[in-house]
Amino acid sequence: MVSESFRKSLITLVLGSLGFLLPPEGISAWITLVPSEYAESRTLSVSGRNRTYFSIEKGNHFSFQVKGPTQIRVLTRLEFPGYVSQSVEYGIRYTIDDQTTETVTLSSRPAETARDPKNPKVVLGYLREICLDVPRGVHSYALGVSDDVTRVWVRIQEQEASFLQKLSRVAMAPQQYSAAVDLEVKEKIITYYRVGGSNQMVLNLIGPTNLKILTRLEFDQTMSGLQKFRFQVLEADQVVKTYAVATEISDVAKYIEPTSTLLSKGEAFYLDVPKGSHSYRIALLDENRSALFKFYIPVKDMENEL
Repeated sequence: MVSESFRKSLITLVLGSLGFLLPPEGISAWITLVPSEYAESRTLSVSGRNRTYFSIEKGNHFSFQVKGPTQIRVLTRLEFPGYVSQSVEYGIRYTIDDQTTETVTLSSRPAETARDPKNPKVVLGYLREICLDVPRGVHSYALGVSDDVTRVWVRIQEQEASFLQKLSRVAMAPQQYSAAVDLEVKEKIITYYRVGGSNQMVLNLIGPTNLKILTRLEFDQTMSGLQKFRFQVLEADQVVKTYAVATEISDVAKYIEPTSTLLSKGEAFYLDVPKGSHSYRIALLDENRSALFKFYIPVKDMENEL
């Protein structure tokens, strides 16, 4: 029997040390991390396949440690109090190393493909995902839910970087953008595209493929040390994925045109693009900030057709 105090305690994820790793899913290779101890878990049926989720309830939270640099993604499904016909917003709070707490707002609606076999009356939402960039070193993350949420079911996965790094890729430009910015990085001239404020960007892709997203935060004179920012990939104004980035000033990247701002280190993320034609919009969630983006797709997917 799990005590109530333990329900409110932190859950430590043992990353690979106990060998509790499930097979990777999707185009890219993700390892599902299983807690060594936990307050509550549930096997949910998703499109006829069983998936183990862990609960985050109002007033409770759990934590895990990750060794960076790496990327993790938080897969969430909202548990609705009953059936609703419209989308419902909910917040996922995360704290890094007991310091800054950030909240990402997601929106979901009931999904017919997800259910709890042991409790058919439970209404579950569509999968909503948050990607977190883990800086170098060992870091502790704590997850919680906003006060208006009763329960969210969660899975944590870590990126197997070696799988994606081996793919031969080619740079691609967005179809719509407001500003192109030339940078010198290790004696090479590379064109990035700016997002933030009035600067918008749209990227058209034909899947299936895997998009590599390289981003650099622009540091103004008020910014120093480790800085965090968030961006989203949207399709038809629906959030496809939310990314949280932690970065610092680069010592190898600079602007071709002199400017008062500095560049962060390049942080890489990966987006699985399903089959078909997709038009993605990139949006920053933090006001008064701007970031530069560069995109790459595998060479083998350049000739994708509908």
